[in-house]
Parts: sequence; C-alpha cells; structure tokens
Amino acid sequence: SLPVVGDKQLVGFITDRDIVVRCVARDSHAPDTRVRDVMTPEIYFCTEEQSPREAMDIMAKHQVQRLPVLDDNDRLTGIVTLGQLAEQISEPEKVCDTIKSVREPVGA
Repeated sequence: SLPVVGDKQLVGFITDRDIVVRCVARDSHAPDTRVRDVMTPEIYFCTEEQSPREAMDIMAKHQVQRLPVLDDNDRLTGIVTLGQLAEQISEPEKVCDTIKSVREPVGA
C-alpha cells in the first residue's frame, strides 16, 4: 500500500490489488495509466490522538489492515498496521475479533 498525496493532503491509496484489478485486468497499458485512475479514493484513517483500540475499531469496520495517521491539519504523518496495534493492546480477544472482522469476506 502506498498513500497518494496531492497538495499535502491524502487523496487516496494505491495497492498491488488496485493495479491488477483496475489496470492489468482491464488490459490498460500500465506505463500510460495514471495513479489517480487506479487508486482507491475512499480513505479510512485515524488521527494521532486516537487510541490503538479506536484505530482497530476503524480497521474492523472497514476491513482494512493499514490506516493512514493524520494530524490536526489532515496531513499524513504515518501509517499504522494491524500488527503494530496488536502489539500495543493487552486484550487478545479484541485483537482476534479485529482480525476476524478484517478477514471476513465482504457482505458476509
């Protein structure tokens, strides 16, 4: 996953899956394709002030394993992973529930 930033603001994310599904599978010529045409524009994020537990709730709700971290000016300051958060939480059940939610097939 790579964040896509425009005018110092996060505007999307691009993943290997985005490239395969929206470029390669559509038989687009990759060198001529722009990132904005294949990126995922829906951005789920947490803020620097939120707790690891809150970030995990966002991940579970939106079925993502990585979250961009934004500051008070909505600028990207980092990316946090499910694994990093799991190391910070002393609630094994919460970690397991989040992992199950993230991995659950969409629409299940």
